[in-house]
Amino acid sequence: MDQSLSPLAYASGVAMVVLLGLPIADGTAQAQSAGAGHARPHSLGVARPRIDLTQPAPSTDFTQQLSHDLDGVYDQYLAGKTTLQNDYNIQYSMPVSVFGQWGTPNGGPGVAELVYSPAVTWTPFTNTAIGSGAFNFAFQGNQFWTGAKPADFRAPPISPARSVWRSAPTRS
Repeated sequence: MDQSLSPLAYASGVAMVVLLGLPIADGTAQAQSAGAGHARPHSLGVARPRIDLTQPAPSTDFTQQLSHDLDGVYDQYLAGKTTLQNDYNIQYSMPVSVFGQWGTPNGGPGVAELVYSPAVTWTPFTNTAIGSGAFNFAFQGNQFWTGAKPADFRAPPISPARSVWRSAPTRS
């Protein structure tokens, strides 16, 4: 058998090696220049002040009074949640998302869907002679806020593609 490569195949192989090697060489050059203490162009300019994300930013617009009132309510809620967590080892959360779809197949109405996922974890004992443990309760629910129903969003069925995985042939 002839093992020689055609000139076109050889040239394309060399081109692939060169193209694959460029990002590696480029990354090495960048690492060397960064290690040498040279300033990068995007780091030049005025230094930005650091933002303290541990404290809420005060409202400075027309909603200042509303924000002040809501902050007081939230502080009470947070104190209660912290007490529940520290005294009874109960943690809870409830992420909520709203998804909008502004049209359906065949010109139906738009819809807004609320998705909520409450979760509660109770850790009755930790580091005892019998070990540690926790009870978790969680679920996810959804609710449509408009007249559309889930069936309104179903596309017509698509015939499944033929499987490319075939079982091994059997011998009879």
